[in-house]
Amino acid sequence: MCGPVKIKDSSAESAEARRASIRATFSDFARVFLLCWAWFAVSAANGVVGKTILDAFPRPLTLTLCELSAISLLTPVLMAILKVR
Repeated sequence: MCGPVKIKDSSAESAEARRASIRATFSDFARVFLLCWAWFAVSAANGVVGKTILDAFPRPLTLTLCELSAISLLTPVLMAILKVR
């Protein structure tokens, strides 16, 4: 004969799944927010440093080439460190 039928309590499992989803969503949001804030801070600092350098060294093309070279060399390294896809 068959034993008693066990009814699975899915409400507790679904509540836990919702909590896990909310934690993951918040974690993703926090990471994107921090990356955007870091980008803004670096961009602002770059503008200040660029103007300071141009006051002492009036060669805008050289400065631009140095900045773009540094960006192209350092961006892949930074993306690997931060594990950005």
